[in-house]
Amino acid sequence: MTALTISLERMLADIEALGRVGVDPRGGLSRLGISPQEQLAHEWFKQQASQVGMTLRGDAAANLYARREGSEPGLAPLMAGSHLDTVPNGGKYDGAAGVVIALEMARTIRDFGVRLRHPFEVIVFRAEEPSPFGMSTFGSRVLAGRLRPEELDAVDSKGRSLRDALRTIGGDPEELEGARMSAGDVAAYLEVHNEQGPHLERAGLPLAVVTEIAGIKRGRWRVIGEPNHSGSTSMDERRDALMAASEIALELERLARSYDGAVGTIGVLTVEPNAVNIVPGCVDLRWEIRSCFVRDLQELEDAFEHAAHAILERRGLRLEELTRSNSVPVAADRAVLEAFEEACAARNLTAPRLRSMAGHDASHMAAFTRIGMLFIRSTGGKSHVPEEHSPPESLAVAATIMLDALMRLDRDLD
Repeated sequence: MTALTISLERMLADIEALGRVGVDPRGGLSRLGISPQEQLAHEWFKQQASQVGMTLRGDAAANLYARREGSEPGLAPLMAGSHLDTVPNGGKYDGAAGVVIALEMARTIRDFGVRLRHPFEVIVFRAEEPSPFGMSTFGSRVLAGRLRPEELDAVDSKGRSLRDALRTIGGDPEELEGARMSAGDVAAYLEVHNEQGPHLERAGLPLAVVTEIAGIKRGRWRVIGEPNHSGSTSMDERRDALMAASEIALELERLARSYDGAVGTIGVLTVEPNAVNIVPGCVDLRWEIRSCFVRDLQELEDAFEHAAHAILERRGLRLEELTRSNSVPVAADRAVLEAFEEACAARNLTAPRLRSMAGHDASHMAAFTRIGMLFIRSTGGKSHVPEEHSPPESLAVAATIMLDALMRLDRDLD
């Protein structure tokens, strides 16, 4: 197998260039999904991919593809990539590291004159992070056929619909079905992502091989009680929505602790009327649970819902369900997993296996193709903050292993 050498210098320059797009006054980056700032990052990628001689195209979801043709007609492409949007005031590495590494793979293939059997495509997904329209992994959801038509009517804080916003960045909300992919359209999808946790740093290792990606269940509930004067309403007479919501949150914490590896979070509470001298009459709460095990995920959701209804019944309140979503746990493909581990062994690298409790575009790609992921070290275990960082060594090692694995898959897959 041809020994290829990536350029760490180029990748670091790319990270810094993207770090100048969407700078937030608070010190980080704000390139929200389906925003002008995200679009600027996509334009940067187009320029870089054109310089490599790759063919560019977009789809109806405004995902971006850069393609280098293979030597054997009829083979589906091998694909690598990630996303370029960020959370509000986020960091330089989440998503961007995966795009930069995939781009460097393409550059190295060009530099060494390698002709793969399969076409090689770098994909930049649109709006992987939770966008102003209330959803995450937008671009990959479309590819997997998991975007419901009514979700296009979601609006941002300015009242603009996702449908209209998509048109402004070159997408076509009426043609999303045409962007959907099926089995056989992609030979395999590979992704590098920062770990977003402390395990690799604690172990003193540059990268890990991801074995599973957690499933995520989310819901938005409205707890409805009765507002009243805080001074003249006795404790026994209250139908306090906030106290009920607080009890529900504590019950989710207790239940999640009873399942190994599961997590449960209530991250949003909107209280009405939200006044110091009024008993809260209504609380809008948003919850999520995560696990890499399908049975645990379902059992935890069922137990949580049962407990919430019991709490409300005891307190004389009621619950209105507003939305609910579900993504199932996903396992890395065995062939891709083996390609990563064989590449690590050939270079005498230790790469532990880790589960991903964060969601990724790869979860949706698994609906129609083989997927595999590598984690790179997150300094201090931090992510989604301006201080987000991955050591240069991790970038270099991950790019090398990705390229080695790509070559193996190109050889072995039809």
